[in-house]
Amino acid sequence: MKHAFVNLRSVMKLAQKLKFMSDNPAEETKMPATRPIERPTMTPEQINSLIGAIDDPHDLCLMCIGLFFATRTSETFGLERKSLDPSSLYSTSQE
Repeated sequence: MKHAFVNLRSVMKLAQKLKFMSDNPAEETKMPATRPIERPTMTPEQINSLIGAIDDPHDLCLMCIGLFFATRTSETFGLERKSLDPSSLYSTSQE
């Protein structure tokens, strides 16, 4: 909600600056009251048992990437198998 609120105000401010509108209707808007969402979490023991149960090295790699880099689920699952193939990685040496 906070992101949408900030984006709306920014877009309206830019529209006013570019003279698409004479006044900014978002100046008077207030951030709506929101309540925190209870998010499920895993204990370290649950994470260790999950990692221990993964047999496929590609799946284990994806799990470690997700845990280490704290990616969103969609970002982690958006990785493709070819992303894990060392021969397809970009070379840092200049040839």
